[in-house]
Amino acid sequence: MKKLQLIDIVYKNAPDSQKVWIETTNKYWLDSDLKLFRKILENHVKHSKSLAYSILNQLPMKPRMAVDIGAGYGGVAINLALKQIRTIAVEPGRNERLVLRHFLKKYPKAKEYLSVVNGIAEKLPFAKNSVDLCIMSQVLEHVQDPKKTMSEIARVLKPGGYLHLSCPNYLFPAEQHYKILYFPLMPKRLFAAWALFLYRKLNIKNIKNTKIRDFSKVINFIDFVNYTTDKMVVKLCLKNNLKIVWSARDRQKNPFNQIVKHWQQNKTAFQILLIIVSLPVKFARSILAIIGILPMKLEYLVQKNLIFQVTNVS
Repeated sequence: MKKLQLIDIVYKNAPDSQKVWIETTNKYWLDSDLKLFRKILENHVKHSKSLAYSILNQLPMKPRMAVDIGAGYGGVAINLALKQIRTIAVEPGRNERLVLRHFLKKYPKAKEYLSVVNGIAEKLPFAKNSVDLCIMSQVLEHVQDPKKTMSEIARVLKPGGYLHLSCPNYLFPAEQHYKILYFPLMPKRLFAAWALFLYRKLNIKNIKNTKIRDFSKVINFIDFVNYTTDKMVVKLCLKNNLKIVWSARDRQKNPFNQIVKHWQQNKTAFQILLIIVSLPVKFARSILAIIGILPMKLEYLVQKNLIFQVTNVS
């Protein structure tokens, strides 16, 4: 019997709606014989290492227990487990859990520290004040109820515990899953019609036989996506006794931060010239961040307050 491969689970044996989803959101499927797509899948854990380590580097100490909510294929969760952190990967998707368990066979040292749970963000199977670190990487836009999700995270986090949250900024005029231009916060029905026009009529992703393909998952995603914005995240944090310690938007709002980052890349006289030339771009970027259009990807480090404070958020 032929051994089941990752590419079989994710693409080859998937229903046509899943294949179309892959073809509209992932550029690697276009490669001949899916070789590059196969390679990207197999190296998912390695590619996730930098994200896992960057999250840990933002924390004042190593967490004892971490929960990756909407863990997907488990790249971040496995890397945390390899650092000997007790980690629980919460993932509602059956295929995603199959892929995650496939990776665990390749990384046996992670097995001792990692558990995989079939669960949803709105109902986390953990006790109150029991988790040091929650991670939600590109998940908030997919959940059924963002308010309940953030309430659950606040419930399970220990006082002083952290949440690392990232999500698309839907005020930016490009949808990040499909990588297509769109009018920010446009009505879902209009967005769906626009996406179908680009994929079926113009066929911008070179999909074969578009007239008979199943685009239902593309449409369902648009119907149920949450238009995440910085204002939305800030409001949810305030309501749930969560303090934003750091955010990508706040960092980008300050042009001085951009200058320092530019200088640290290469401390030379020529770099000073490049910084001077790029100042108009940096100030323009700061203005776009102030009004909420940038950054394209929202990212936050959030801490649960040690003392509960009642906050009224209208």
